[in-house]
Amino acid sequence: MINKIQIDCLGKLGRFGNSLFQYCVTKKYAKVMGVDFEINGDWQGIALFNLKDKVIKEPLEIGGMEEIKLNTRVYGFFQDPRSLSILRLNEVREWLTVDEYLMNLTKQFETVCHVRQGDSLNDPRICHPTESSYSSVFPTLMDKPFWLKENESNNPFWIDFLTMVKCKYLIRSPSTFAYWAGVLNLNRVFSPIITDNNDTNCTFIESRWPRTLSPKTYPGSHQGEMLYIPEY
Repeated sequence: MINKIQIDCLGKLGRFGNSLFQYCVTKKYAKVMGVDFEINGDWQGIALFNLKDKVIKEPLEIGGMEEIKLNTRVYGFFQDPRSLSILRLNEVREWLTVDEYLMNLTKQFETVCHVRQGDSLNDPRICHPTESSYSSVFPTLMDKPFWLKENESNNPFWIDFLTMVKCKYLIRSPSTFAYWAGVLNLNRVFSPIITDNNDTNCTFIESRWPRTLSPKTYPGSHQGEMLYIPEY
């Protein structure tokens, strides 16, 4: 039997931003362990990043939640500092190199403000920064921003994602979708500081890594910690 690690919850346990944590962390563990890595073949990320990973044909026994063990099918979110500590930024960017054809189909804006609405709009545990909070960054920028608001765009998800990846200045929302666009954006990224009280009048700083949730209003989630991918 060939030793391997499988993950088949990509795009099924959470949305696209969640799946990028799952993919990168399990792929890295497989690489470190020197074993095969297999994924579910219906994941949207395969086409977007032109991935060549093996597709699961014979599913292994599923492991425990948030456990990565040899010869198991992995299941979990892996959105915590310990999981991310094994990653390296340049390696992640190499894995998640966007298909050139799809990148060329996406319009490029100087400045993009991403506003999270979608699945969390009515969830009081999630912070939704006010538009005036975003504007605190504007004096440092060159032009008026393009507002990219979830549920108001008729684009496929990947166009919105690549719009954030391509822009010169990204002012991102506290969402995993925008988090990963910030990881792949090679230019300047501004993120909101989420306070313990979920104050919607946020301060934005130039950084990819501030936490995306308040540990006070969303206890038990590691997104209340700084989700940092090391460079070295």
